[in-house]
Amino acid sequence: MIKRALMGVCATCVFLLLGSTGMRAADPDVVLYASDVMNIQGNWQRVPDPTAAGGQMMSSTDYGWSSTATPLASPTHFFEANISATAGTVYHVWLRLRATSNSKWNESVWVQFSDATDQNGSAVYRIGTTSALLVNLENCNGCGVSGWGWQDTAYWLSQPRIKFATTGTRTIRVQTREDGVQIDQIVLSPSTYFSSAPGRVTGDNTIVPKPASASSTPFYGTPAPIPGTIEAEAFDNGPEGAAYHDADIGNNGGAYRQTGVDLESATEGAYSVGWTSPGEWLNYSISVAASGTYLLETRVASFGEGGRFHVEAGGQDVTGALTIPNTGGWQQWTTVSKVVTLAGGTQIMRVVFDASAAPGGAVGNLNWLRLSTTTSSSGGTTRQVPAGGDFQAALDSAQPGDTIVLQAGATYTGNFVLPAKGGSAFITIRSSAADAVLPGPTTRITPSYADRLPKIKSPNSSPALRTAAGAHHYRLQFLEFPPTYQGQYDIIRLGDGSNAQNALSLVPYELVLDRVYVYGDPVYGQLRGIALNSAATSVINSYVANIRAVGLDSQAVGGTNGPGPFTIVNNYLEAAGENIMFGGGDPAIPNLVPSDILISRNRIAKPLAWRTDTKWTVKNLIELKNSQRVVVDGNILENNWVAAQNGFSVLFTVRNQGGGCPWCIVQHVQFTNNVVRNIAAGINILGRDYDYPSQETNDIVVRNNLFENVSGSQFGGPGKFLVMTEGGRNITIDHNTILQDGWSAVGVGNPVQNFVFTNNIVPDYSWALVGDGTAPGNGTIATYFPYSTFLGNIFAGSNPSTYPAGNHYPASLANVGFIQYVPLTGGNYRLALTSLYRRAGNDGKDVGVDFDALNAAAGTTY
Repeated sequence: MIKRALMGVCATCVFLLLGSTGMRAADPDVVLYASDVMNIQGNWQRVPDPTAAGGQMMSSTDYGWSSTATPLASPTHFFEANISATAGTVYHVWLRLRATSNSKWNESVWVQFSDATDQNGSAVYRIGTTSALLVNLENCNGCGVSGWGWQDTAYWLSQPRIKFATTGTRTIRVQTREDGVQIDQIVLSPSTYFSSAPGRVTGDNTIVPKPASASSTPFYGTPAPIPGTIEAEAFDNGPEGAAYHDADIGNNGGAYRQTGVDLESATEGAYSVGWTSPGEWLNYSISVAASGTYLLETRVASFGEGGRFHVEAGGQDVTGALTIPNTGGWQQWTTVSKVVTLAGGTQIMRVVFDASAAPGGAVGNLNWLRLSTTTSSSGGTTRQVPAGGDFQAALDSAQPGDTIVLQAGATYTGNFVLPAKGGSAFITIRSSAADAVLPGPTTRITPSYADRLPKIKSPNSSPALRTAAGAHHYRLQFLEFPPTYQGQYDIIRLGDGSNAQNALSLVPYELVLDRVYVYGDPVYGQLRGIALNSAATSVINSYVANIRAVGLDSQAVGGTNGPGPFTIVNNYLEAAGENIMFGGGDPAIPNLVPSDILISRNRIAKPLAWRTDTKWTVKNLIELKNSQRVVVDGNILENNWVAAQNGFSVLFTVRNQGGGCPWCIVQHVQFTNNVVRNIAAGINILGRDYDYPSQETNDIVVRNNLFENVSGSQFGGPGKFLVMTEGGRNITIDHNTILQDGWSAVGVGNPVQNFVFTNNIVPDYSWALVGDGTAPGNGTIATYFPYSTFLGNIFAGSNPSTYPAGNHYPASLANVGFIQYVPLTGGNYRLALTSLYRRAGNDGKDVGVDFDALNAAAGTTY
C-alpha cells in the first residue's frame, strides 16, 4: 500500500463530514458492475470471477511495483463506465475492492468523474485533471486486507461526497495507483448507503443489486458480434424480469454468476444453463453484422426425452419450436440447428424454454449458441471442428481464405502439421468463442481466458503444432498450447532448426500467432515455447509462461535457422534461460542471419519466485548471437539474477556457436525506450567470438532506457551497467538513466572503435569507467575507448580530474536534482525544474531519460 497523505489530491478540495444536504429520496443508487465498463486501457482487463457481481471483475495485473503515486490527467492504465446522475444530488461513493495475494501493495486506486463538484459547487476529482478521489482498501495502518471489502476513501483522509453540476450521462474513471487491484462493484448512493457501507471492509460477500428499473445490458459491456459464438452463461446483465426470467430462487448449480439463473460447469468446458422450467428465458444482446440468413447451432443436452424451446431476435420468433433429443445425460451434448433470418444491427436475442417432455420435468440444458454464415469474410469456407473432431483433416482440406473454428474449451490431442498450400490468402485457425468475450486486437491475452480457448496438446515430446516445409499464410488466434510430455523440446515449431531445412525455399513464411497462450509443465517446465526458424512471422498479443529447464537453455521465443523478418509485439514472455534469443546454433542455410526483428511493448520477465528453486538454468532476458537490423523498443525487462550465467540481462554477444558459422554477426541494433529493472547486471557486448571466427559486432545504439535496481547486492554478481569485451565498433550509449550499485562501463580485451557515451546519468561506485588492468576514467578511455566521445554525462560521485571534460560531476545521485531520489528503485527520476542538469546534455536536452518518450513507447507511468 502507498500511503502519502493527500499527495496528488487537489489542495483546494473540501472534504465534508456526514450530512444529508442535497439527498433526494426519489434518486436511485447508481450501481456499476464490471460488465458496465465500456473503455478499458493499459494494464486493466475484465476477467471472470465467481465471487464477483455478475461473475466478472476488473483486474490489473500485479507486476510487483506501484504504478503511480499521483493521479494523472492522461493516464495509461484505467477503465471507464457511464452513469446516469441527477444534478445537485449528493452521492457517497463506494468501491468493492480486493488485493491480489491480499497484499497491501495491491489495494488502492484513483477515481475521477466528469463534471463532479464538492458540496459547495467547486470542481473536484475531474477527468483530465490531477485531482482524484483516493480509495485505499486497508482500513488502518497495519490492519491488513482479506478478500473483498468496501471502501470510500483512505483511512488517513476524511470521507468525501460529490455532486454533479448537470443532469445526464456522466463518466467515471478508475486509474491505477497500485497495480494488482481487483474491483467488481462501484456504488454512488444518495440514500441507501449514504451513511454506511454496503458491506464489510474484509471478507465481504455483498452483491448490491441493480435498481429495479435497470434494463438488460450486454454481459461483456458490448453486444456479442454475429457471426460468432455465445456461451449460455453470458446472458445479459440485469435484474429478474429484465435480463432473464427464472422460476425459482437462487442459482441451483452455484457456479459462475450470482443471479437466479441456474449454472453448472460443463464437461465440454465453461458453464451450462440447467434446471430449466417452461416459461423461463434468457436475453443476449447481439450485434448482427449484416441482414441475411444464418445457421443457428445450439448445444443442448437432456436425460430422457427433452423438451421444446425457441429463439427470438428483435422481438420475433426466428426458429419456431426446437426439440431437445434424449442425449443420455445432462452433460451428454448434441447440436440442434436451424437456418434463421436476422436483421442487421444491435438487438436482443432471447432463448425461451417452452415445454418439458414430462410434467414437472426440466426442458433441457444449454451450453452455447453459434450463429455463422457459410463463408468467411475473406470469401473462404468456415470449417467447424467440434470437440473430438479431426483437426488434422480440417488442416489438410482447408483452402486459402478458409477459417477453421475449434470448439472453445475442447482439447485437440496430436502432433498437428500446417501443410504447404498454394495461394496468398490466410488460413485462420481460431476459437469458437465470440470476439466479444476475447481480448481485442491490441490486447494481450492472459491465462484468465483459458476457458474460452481450444487446447492443442501434444501427446508426446514432439511439438503440438509444426509447419511443413514451405508452409505459408497461416494465422493462429485464441488458442491454448499446453506443455509437451515432461516439457521436452518445442511446443510450437515454426520452421526447422535442423539440417533438413538447408535452403530458403524450404522455409515457412507469413505466419501469425495472435493472442495465443503457451505454457510449460508445472513440474518439468518446458524447453522452448515457440521456435522461430521461419520467415515473415509475427508473435503478437500472446502469453508464454513457465518455460524453464534443468541443465539446458530454455527460451520463450527463439530461433537459429530462419531469415525473418520477425515481429514480437505486446507479449508476456517468461523463460529461465533466455526469454528471447536469436542465434545460439549454426544455421543450416548458408550465410543466414536472422534479420529485421522488431521486439516491442513486451513484458519480458522471470518470476522472482524461481530464485528459491536453484535447479533451473537461469541466464538472461534477451540474447542476440546472430542477428541484424534489430529494434528492441518500449519493453519492460525485469528480474534476472546470477545463476547459470553471470547476471547480465541483455547480451549482444556474437557467436559462431559450433564453428560452422563464420558469417555470424550482431549488427544494426537499436535498444531504445526500455525499462530494465531488478537485475544483477545490465548489458554485455562482445566484439568478436573468442572461440571460433565470427564477424565484428557493430552499429549498436542504446538510447533512452531506464536501468533501475541494477544490484549485485540483491541479485548477485557485479551490479554493473555495461561490459564490452573483445572490441566492436560504432557503439553509442546515449540518454540513459542508470541506478546501480556496481561499475558503469568496463572494457576488456581489444579496444572499441568509435565509442560514443553521451548524456547518461551514472553513479560512481568505486569507478564509473574502468578497464581490465587500467586506471579508472581517462586511463581506461585511452586503452579501451580510443577516439571516443564522452560528453554531457552525469558521473555522480566521480573525481573530475580523472574523467573527461565536458561532463558533470555532482557529489552523488542525491545531488542530481531528481524530483524524488530513492537509491536504486522507487523514486521519481525525472529532473526537477530546479535541477542544474536540465537542458545540460550535449544536444541541449535534459541529461538522462526522456520519460515522456519512454512512457509513450513502453506504456509505463514513470
